Amino acid sequence: MPIETQTLQQMLDSRGMTIDALLDPGRQYGYGKDTEFGFAFSPFDVGNFEKLLSEFGGYQENLLGDIIKTIWRSRSKRKSYIRRYYEKNIRNG
Repeated sequence: MPIETQTLQQMLDSRGMTIDALLDPGRQYGYGKDTEFGFAFSPFDVGNFEKLLSEFGGYQENLLGDIIKTIWRSRSKRKSYIRRYYEKNIRNG
């Protein structure tokens, strides 16, 4: 079961925040980007966050796909072994 992720907007909405809180974080303390100390508050890299979230989803799908393939291969090998054992030891006596 994949890890469910939310978009950045969904995360902000669930906290009652807007994107401005990330783009101009100093504003909530009275030091917006256009003030004397605005330089001390770095804006959040929204584009990179969305890119990484998307890459995580792709990684998750690939990883789960590999796990499923491994399980099916293992299952197939077991079935083959059981079939050979049955034919050799039980069917042919």
